[in-house]
Amino acid sequence: MNIDLIHQHPLLAGASVCGVVVAVSCALLWFRKKCRFHVHVHGPHARVAKIIQKCPELMKEKKFWNATLFCTNKHVQTVWPNIVRRPVAVTYSREYLQLEDGGCLGLDWCLLSGEMPASQPAPSIDHQWLSDHPTIVNPRPPRHTGRDIDVDLKSTISCMADKETTKPIVLLIHGVTGGSRETYITHMVKQAHARGWDAIGLNMRGCGGTPLTSPIAYCAGSSDDLDLIVQYVHRNRPKSPLFAIGVSLGGNVLCKYLGETGKDSPLSAAVALACPFAPLTCIRDLHTRWFDRLIYSRLIAHRLVKFIEKHPALKANKAFATDKKKLITDVWDFDEHMTGPAFGFSGAEEYYTKVASVNGLDKVGIPLLAVNSRDDPLAPFLDEFWHATGDNTHVSMIETQIGGHVGWMQGWSPTTNANWGEVVAFQFLAASIC
Repeated sequence: MNIDLIHQHPLLAGASVCGVVVAVSCALLWFRKKCRFHVHVHGPHARVAKIIQKCPELMKEKKFWNATLFCTNKHVQTVWPNIVRRPVAVTYSREYLQLEDGGCLGLDWCLLSGEMPASQPAPSIDHQWLSDHPTIVNPRPPRHTGRDIDVDLKSTISCMADKETTKPIVLLIHGVTGGSRETYITHMVKQAHARGWDAIGLNMRGCGGTPLTSPIAYCAGSSDDLDLIVQYVHRNRPKSPLFAIGVSLGGNVLCKYLGETGKDSPLSAAVALACPFAPLTCIRDLHTRWFDRLIYSRLIAHRLVKFIEKHPALKANKAFATDKKKLITDVWDFDEHMTGPAFGFSGAEEYYTKVASVNGLDKVGIPLLAVNSRDDPLAPFLDEFWHATGDNTHVSMIETQIGGHVGWMQGWSPTTNANWGEVVAFQFLAASIC
């Protein structure tokens, strides 16, 4: 009947086609507007601006990125990658750094050239430097494996034997309760190797299978631990350009470190993806939305409690007393009763305020690119973050309209593709070498 009607009235068929075309065009325009990004930089002559000019993805005439068509919702961008995105198969060689306070950090080396020959001698160690910067290499770490990932047992001191090499190294810093086996870390290892670089997946205290050997773990303010790692790697590979990418909580640790070290950092350039520059502001914003508080805040708190439960060393710290668990329902509660007191703060508010990397953005002394999304439920882009940089020409920020938290899924195959933030990060770091 409808077909007969169309045959009888050709104009109706034309109008129907036009209606479909208009609807599709409007949908595509809306989608394109959603995919826009904005580059914040202090003038075209700033050092970081010259680096950005060499990044093809950021110098597009039309500032939009190729987001996956069905991933415009912030929750889809945040959750979906954790469900469907596949990790990349990489082989790590683990090295432990034992700290003066008894803590332990894990460095998972992934070398472009593969494993070092077994016959290659380990380099001599500068014991005077180690006494000044207490890091001890443990050559026989236990085996820890994850999906499609094998952590080799052998010592990787030999990986740093060649002090004359100029091959770049990128340090990859995970988010809360993460590690070098996180999917986004393995994808960045793949990108590093595609450029001919070595990569190190960091495992903070108690993370990624690293044993927790001290009565404190790590937090958003653990910049001292990162400082030791950077010095250690730079000491052994002094001619290699050294980069760092921090993701989520790892981004705050990285940016806090950069604000504290200024121009003295051995890093050549750095990128922060989905960094919560001001944790107090971010948590308060998160808790204004009942759904986000119910899902994200409670889920993260649950993971943090599980982290505490699996590390007996924390039982020596009263801040992690078992009877406090009943007080914890969300992230604020966890940091109010556990994290804050464990690190010498009165509670969550003082902890968030003191460890906020936003406090030192105006003091960063190397090229830093930060990528945040406006719709990120955990670490949204806020204008105050950019204002906090003052007139610092070393810092640039990329603001996207959509992307969720460490999402930025792009293309027709988001399960295997690098996300847009990762692509931009490596373009920026590569451009900083030239």
